[in-house]
Amino acid sequence: MTEMTISEIKKFLMKSTFTAKLATGFSELFKWATKIARRYMGKENAEVYGRRNSIDGAVLVRIKPTKILAEKDTAAWE
Repeated sequence: MTEMTISEIKKFLMKSTFTAKLATGFSELFKWATKIARRYMGKENAEVYGRRNSIDGAVLVRIKPTKILAEKDTAAWE
């Protein structure tokens, strides 16, 4: 498998375009942290992880791609 260097990853990201929205308020952070926790930690643990990950100073970045460029054979077998 081919690995990408940090430099190659940066070049790839520079070719892509996207918009980003930042959320810093507790209610927005809690909403999304709980949704993410429900998916990965299960419904019964979602609220606990949602509160834990909605601490003061946390930032949620939501990225919406507007242009995606494909790279051939980035995960090809050698």
